[in-house]
Amino acid sequence: LFDNDKTILFVQKSKDDNQMKNIVDAIIELPFFLKQGVDKATKDTLSFENKSRIITSSSKNSPMSRRTDHVFVTDFAFYSNEKAERLYINLIPSISQFDSQLTLISQPNGMNKFYELVQGSELPGNDPGRNQFVTTRIYWWEVFGNDIQWKRKMIMKYGQEHWDKYFDMKFISK
Repeated sequence: LFDNDKTILFVQKSKDDNQMKNIVDAIIELPFFLKQGVDKATKDTLSFENKSRIITSSSKNSPMSRRTDHVFVTDFAFYSNEKAERLYINLIPSISQFDSQLTLISQPNGMNKFYELVQGSELPGNDPGRNQFVTTRIYWWEVFGNDIQWKRKMIMKYGQEHWDKYFDMKFISK
């Protein structure tokens, strides 16, 4: 909103995901003085007066070669290993070339590419297996309104394994 000529790409798992609706809803909620004028809006592109743009794309159709300042990939752990590896390999040259950022947003889903990247980012700085990424975890207790009673209800409703995987962010191998 405040930088000129920036491109943000949201890569979603399928074309049926409606990430652009979520983005538009968030922009609508901004106070007037923070809003940027919209030049063009389509189902998958939002262009602003300052020449910045937000693009959503399914992983199958992602524009890998275009200059992108920040790439967000949603539900990365839920891609097949082959698809996750291919997407990662295709994105790295693009974001490296332009000094861009890559954000992978996901819950754990077994031992896969997401697990590999998270584990590599959490190794000590001098470890040769450490990668360049930084992991940020948002735990259940950090979300407003979640307390120990809420935790107990979720475990009773969904079970301990579901809790461990989706709320406690543990990588569970099956």
